[in-house]
Amino acid sequence: MTSENFTNSPSTEEIQTALPGYDRIDLIATGGMGAVYKARQMSLDRMVAIKVLTHKSSSTPAFHQFFKSEAQAMAILNHQNIASIYDYGETDGMLYIVMQYIEGRSLHAVAHGRAVVPHEAATLVSKVSNALSSAHKLGIVHRDIKPANIIIDTKINPVVVDFGLAHHSNKSTIQEGMVYGTQGYTAPEVFSPPYEASQQSDLFSLGVILHELLTGQMPSFPYLPPSHFITLDPRYDSVVMRAIHPNTEMRHPTTEQLSSDLDKIIKGKALSTSPLLSNY
Repeated sequence: MTSENFTNSPSTEEIQTALPGYDRIDLIATGGMGAVYKARQMSLDRMVAIKVLTHKSSSTPAFHQFFKSEAQAMAILNHQNIASIYDYGETDGMLYIVMQYIEGRSLHAVAHGRAVVPHEAATLVSKVSNALSSAHKLGIVHRDIKPANIIIDTKINPVVVDFGLAHHSNKSTIQEGMVYGTQGYTAPEVFSPPYEASQQSDLFSLGVILHELLTGQMPSFPYLPPSHFITLDPRYDSVVMRAIHPNTEMRHPTTEQLSSDLDKIIKGKALSTSPLLSNY
């Protein structure tokens, strides 16, 4: 997607006028489906993040209904590695979501372009995998897992943010004639008819992130194992190549199993096996 698909972000003064219950408003990020502001919720004297949807499709009635149903679904998520949603709504035609503000930096800002110690990479991706597993058990797929959507907080814990593209499993990923996701991180099946995503699609994104953390670079097709670029435990090759396999049936069945395999590497145990991969 290109920048012409998006309107200009509202000014902090416009946000203050539209949402008078918040002050100390600062624009902290733009991109994707909208803009994110840091603000203080005056009634509870706490800092929050307010995401305002600015994509042109957000003005259509169909998108409004899609947004409402998904915001309600995401509100039931409760995991220490997932940012909580406090409120959502519409004001003056503007759709917004109020979320937990995470003090920290994005994984993209922290690690882009450089390799991370393998066990640190495994620990981080394992925590994110477990967090996504809790969402998947409720039938919710994130669909846009990437380093920019993982915040590393002040205690070095990863927190998944921006469920703005999330949807229920087995639903089409195409909305208003457009397919949403991030090239390179989003699984190939999301961009191909019938444009469907499952937890294996989030798992693919995790595999890409793990490869990137281990090697300092994203995988490119035809995929090569991390050990092609650096020297490391060959078990990481097994996990990464299984996670980013183009065929969903060849990947781990769940993000929970991906997390389990990473934990086994950390603890020096044997990985789970896949009969589908026996000759791969």
